Amino acid sequence: MAGVASAQTASGVLLEWRWNAGDERRYVVDSTVNQMFRDAEAEESDARRIRVTQTLDIVERVVGVEAGGVATVTHTYERVRVSGEDRGPDGTETFDYDSALRRGSPSPGAPATGPGTPAAPSPRTTRPDPRSQRPGNIIREPVPAPGGAPQTGQPGQPGSARPGGSRPGAQDDELHPWVLPFAALAGRTITYRITQDGRVLECTGADEGMEAMFRSLEGDGPLNPLTMLFAAAVNNDTLAAQHQSVLQLIPGRVVRPGERWELNLTQTLPLVGDLHTDITCRLASVRGYDERRTATIENRGEMRLGGGDAGAGALGGLFQVLLTSSRMDGTTEFDVQGGFIRSQSQRLVSEWETYTPDFENLDRMGEARKQVHRIEQDMRMRLER
Repeated sequence: MAGVASAQTASGVLLEWRWNAGDERRYVVDSTVNQMFRDAEAEESDARRIRVTQTLDIVERVVGVEAGGVATVTHTYERVRVSGEDRGPDGTETFDYDSALRRGSPSPGAPATGPGTPAAPSPRTTRPDPRSQRPGNIIREPVPAPGGAPQTGQPGQPGSARPGGSRPGAQDDELHPWVLPFAALAGRTITYRITQDGRVLECTGADEGMEAMFRSLEGDGPLNPLTMLFAAAVNNDTLAAQHQSVLQLIPGRVVRPGERWELNLTQTLPLVGDLHTDITCRLASVRGYDERRTATIENRGEMRLGGGDAGAGALGGLFQVLLTSSRMDGTTEFDVQGGFIRSQSQRLVSEWETYTPDFENLDRMGEARKQVHRIEQDMRMRLER
């Protein structure tokens, strides 16, 4: 048996997606983002630190496969959990949302009712008002996310912290700017049309969720810019780009252990422009025999902004973003016979500089306010069944 296994791996394995109508898989995706940002001249002790943890329960279904091999695949967000804290010199704000705890929602693991339409809000004195949040500095970092799961690696500065981290209910936190756009996905189904070589031809369902979210807030007054930009980063186009970044980790050809291949991905981000990600993949090993072979794929890469002065033109030149360093690495466990991912982990560390008008100091409105950011994002995905 050892000789058979060696012959199989020595000759290489075919790594390709295999879509079969009727297939269904359940994934759990965990993502944690730790962000630090401060004014360039400020001390480290004055930095603002934000941690956001997100857990998504996603059911993938292959609805059908056309004669040309194009598959229609749906991802249903059965449960969405978002929690975290925002710590700064003025205090700490916490938030904790679980779609399964919404009023009228079924038990965990079942689709939440009324996707994108929050239940009747608590009195205004006990919930964060969407109009009271201060806009922050917006960067969106896509990490290859299984199933096109939206990522939360986007710095911001929600205001009006609750002193001492006092806790409202999950109903209230559904309206928090870090939560709201993702809560809109709870119970919603996103549909993709995917070619055999991993290109996403079409994505539908996300835009409708964002529209439902905005309709649910009618009458609350103008939404804060942070919520608006979050929503701009969770739409059909961005989910299609994120899902395709995962699909294209799999080369669709025979690969030998130790062999490498390259990926070049581009995504257009709000206020930032084109973000390019260059990734090198390597088939590290193949384990198992016959119908139980698993390929381990390692990837490393870095990001870069398009052009030498990316973001400088945003908002009439008032907003500029510079990416000063980045590195990413990850591992994917791929079922060779089944043609699907069993598990995946990705880590991304990046450092940025942003230049914005100083809205808090009217005497310096003509000067650019420089801030430095460091973002660490860890994503883990596992197949439940």
